[in-house]
Amino acid sequence: MKHQRYDLGWTDPRAFFDTSYKEPEFYAPPKKDWGLIAAYIGLGISGSMAVAPMVWVKLFQWAFS
Repeated sequence: MKHQRYDLGWTDPRAFFDTSYKEPEFYAPPKKDWGLIAAYIGLGISGSMAVAPMVWVKLFQWAFS
């Protein structure tokens, strides 16, 4: 039985159990998390309301006039 070791002393399980090498499977990138995107948009809006509130007041006055 072959014993291949890494630099730190850990054994290679593929060599220990004598498994054959398999090509890595390609996978699709993860889907977008729409809840996280909405949270970032809400954070941006609330941050802009804290930094420049009069812009939002003028926007609401313009929208409802």
